[in-house]
Amino acid sequence: MKIAPLVVAIAVVIIMPAQAAEYVKWSWSTNLPAKIASGGEPTHRTAAEADSFFRSRYRGGTIEELVAYLGKPDGFSRQAPGSKTLGTAEPCYAGGTLRFCLTAGDELHVRTDGELHQVYEAIRYDKKGKGTLLYK
Repeated sequence: MKIAPLVVAIAVVIIMPAQAAEYVKWSWSTNLPAKIASGGEPTHRTAAEADSFFRSRYRGGTIEELVAYLGKPDGFSRQAPGSKTLGTAEPCYAGGTLRFCLTAGDELHVRTDGELHQVYEAIRYDKKGKGTLLYK
């Protein structure tokens, strides 16, 4: 019966680091992929305008449409979204996440396909970090 606490302690030591390493702090780059680096100056950067973009499209829109509407993204990461401050520890196999800084401290994170053409997922985070799924 004294073995049970030892087994639990070993399991905690092995399992906890794996769970803790699933998400890490975002690694944003301002070096954007060439396909999206040519976007215009930031426009339509309120939460309502970002929400409106995705409400008006049944399929989420394309990255080209999004960049034409919001302007050039503020960052790019090969990580997938976890929260406003955390992305996946492992990079995406293809594509990545675009970051658009909105007014009032909000952010829009948009996960893309490998060709940076299609929107896979769009989440708007408010200043406190609460996420609102706009498209998936």
